[in-house]
Amino acid sequence: MNLWFAHRAAEKLKKLKNKTRCHRCGLYYEKHLRACSHCSALDDLQLDAIIRKRRSFRTKLGIGMFIGAVVFFGLILLGAIGLR
Repeated sequence: MNLWFAHRAAEKLKKLKNKTRCHRCGLYYEKHLRACSHCSALDDLQLDAIIRKRRSFRTKLGIGMFIGAVVFFGLILLGAIGLR
């Protein structure tokens, strides 16, 4: 493990010590606040819509990354076959 990675991990852990995870939206907010700054002003329907949108984005991003990896490795294989 290199020094840069250890330093970044220590910084992230230090930032998370001052935060609490919200039970409604799953995001982190400062411990000194009484309620989550992300979802405290939202009702349940609005919060559900935001969570569904976030989940949909993550799914699409994952599929896009998978397709990109398949294309990348396919091009590498085609290049390796062409060099023979």
